[in-house]
Amino acid sequence: MKETYPDGQDVEIFTFGSLKNAWKNAKLASEREHVTPYITKNPSFKHVNLECRKDMSNKRWTLDNSEDYKFIQIIFESLYDKNPLFSMEEILNFIHEKPEIERINQDIVRNEGYKKSLREDRLLKLNDIQEV
Repeated sequence: MKETYPDGQDVEIFTFGSLKNAWKNAKLASEREHVTPYITKNPSFKHVNLECRKDMSNKRWTLDNSEDYKFIQIIFESLYDKNPLFSMEEILNFIHEKPEIERINQDIVRNEGYKKSLREDRLLKLNDIQEV
């Protein structure tokens, strides 16, 4: 999947049947925690990648740790009162005006949780897999 949205803003859509199939058949711990790789690696599933017009994959707009929280808190405190339904464009304009804000969480590797899961991956035993 080509990553073009800020980390945390990617969209993945699949049917419940696909999710159930992945849950039932995934044998690696990483594929149970992060189901999309199981689905994208399996050619029997159809999947489409939605790409952003502008590549913003170097941005991090997710909440996984305290640095992410601080970044998001500043965004909300700065934009919410003016427009509770602020857009991606408004975030980009704000960051453009105050580029130091992006430095708060810029050193965190994209998809760090998934990469950690891959490093610690293990084959699941039958009794680890539960029916849905």
